[in-house]
Amino acid sequence: FPVYLRGENDDDANRTPLLHTVDELAAACDQMDQTGHSRENTLITEFLDVSDPDGVFHKYSAFCVAGTIIPRHLCFERKWMVKQPVLVDAHWLAQEREYLATNPHETELRGIFQTARIDYGRIDYAVVDGVIQVWEINTNPMICTSTVAGGSVRESLQGEFAAKFQRVLEDLDAHHGAARGRIRVDPRDPTRVRAPKTLAQRIRQALRLKR
Repeated sequence: FPVYLRGENDDDANRTPLLHTVDELAAACDQMDQTGHSRENTLITEFLDVSDPDGVFHKYSAFCVAGTIIPRHLCFERKWMVKQPVLVDAHWLAQEREYLATNPHETELRGIFQTARIDYGRIDYAVVDGVIQVWEINTNPMICTSTVAGGSVRESLQGEFAAKFQRVLEDLDAHHGAARGRIRVDPRDPTRVRAPKTLAQRIRQALRLKR
């Protein structure tokens, strides 16, 4: 303790506030039963206070694409459940920009993905006394958003991430494309085979739609 309840497969974050005793946990479970939520996919999750001395929580996120680690964002919030960047003044933006530029946890994160046997996904984590605390690895994460908290400055940070992300995918696509060789089309019936768009083209199109 303290703990909180959350869904195993949803993105609703915490379903309860922090629960500090067995009685509070039991009452929360009873309330969940009364509202029709199943216990089968509900997790009792331990809370770890990762706030800094000023009471600010830091949430790091990074992508792994076939072993390449790409920092996504660094969010700051005074509430313990951090879903979006809330503190976005110059002081915090400078820290986020440094994180994106330096990729300080690259080696450790690559090892975590290898241990999890996950080649693609986004990891959300914190750092406590120099040790990475993993919250989750999302294997179907949102890549970019059309509305960016923090205005034009954070929008430019997202753009820098998107450019790095695209370059990694293009390099990956080019490598595997070369390994596959050319697509062979039967000249007797060329309509049966249509060359697909490259992955890079699809990503560029998706990014344009997001903007």
